[in-house]
This record gives sequence, structure tokens and C-alpha cells, in this order.
Amino acid sequence: MDQEAIQKAVALVREKSVAVRDINQKYARQIGAELGEPLADKWAAEVKKTTFPQVYREAYASKALKSALEMSDLTGEQRGTLQGVREQFERELSGANDALARAIAEADESGDRGGMVGGGGGPTMIRFGAEPESVKAARDARREVEKRAMEKVNGTLTEGQRSKLPKRGNRRSGPAPEAEEGEVHMEFIMESSEVN
Repeated sequence: MDQEAIQKAVALVREKSVAVRDINQKYARQIGAELGEPLADKWAAEVKKTTFPQVYREAYASKALKSALEMSDLTGEQRGTLQGVREQFERELSGANDALARAIAEADESGDRGGMVGGGGGPTMIRFGAEPESVKAARDARREVEKRAMEKVNGTLTEGQRSKLPKRGNRRSGPAPEAEEGEVHMEFIMESSEVN
């Protein structure tokens, strides 16, 4: 592969993507300002989901909590605990998602994250070198929020109730390998509401 040609193509795509993102954000803010409450909040949430689908997709813990709270065999104590876990998780996840989206936006702006290119198999992320530390740290923080919530869910439910929780999807078989300086790192990103 011609790494220099790939780097130029990725840089051009990134430059155009950032310009389109900035235009979209400008008009999204203007539309939101015209909507008024409560539609403006719903609009802002949909803009976030559309701009950063990999960040704002439904978390597995959200699905698990919803499923757990729908169980007919919960005790009153279990239900109260799970409702508290859900409220705390939603607050913490919101902050973690926003931090991850900011880190991704900053890395995209600087070019540290690489760029997206289209292909027959879907979007492909090409990065030269390791993932920016700010993005990695924000992604790890988001995973930690979900891990803590799931530990509380699993600790609250009985073994039989845990077996009724939805199965986890497999987003990828493992972490993408790190690239050495100057090497091309390709990460295939597939978005689906069914996997995490």
C-alpha cells in the first residue's frame, strides 16, 4: 500500500468531514434555538446520536436494566435498588458519553484520530499510529461506568434472574492492534443498535 497516498486521502476526507460537521452543528444549534422546550432537548439528543453514533448508541447496561426492571419476580427491594442503579447509571453515562464525544471531536479536528473512508464493506477508520490517549481514556471511563452498573445489577439479581438478561452482542473480537509510528492502522467500524 502507498502509505503517503493513503495519508493524503485521509487528510482530505478529514478536512471535508470537519467542514461538513461544523456546518451541520451551526444549523442544528439554530434549529434547536427555534424549537423551544421540551423539543429543543429532544432535538439536541438526536443531533448527538446522529453525529456520534458510536458514542450515543444504547449501552448494554441500559438494555439489561430495562429487562431487569420488567421482570415479574423482582422483590420490592430489588426493584428499588435497580431503579437507583438506573438513575445513577444514566447520569454517569451521560457525562461519560459527552466526554468521549468531545475527545473524538478534538482528535478529529487535529487529525490525531485518522479519518474515515468509505468502502464496499462500510466505513473504515484509518489511523496512523496509536489511538489518541484522550480518546482511549474517555472510552475506558465510559466502559468503567457500564462495568460498575452491571456489577450492581448482577449483585442485585438472583442467578435465575441474571439468566433472563439479554445476551451481549460482540462488537469485535478484541481490541484493534496498535500500529507502529508511520504504519497504517485500519479499524473497521460497524454500527448496529443490536451490538455493543
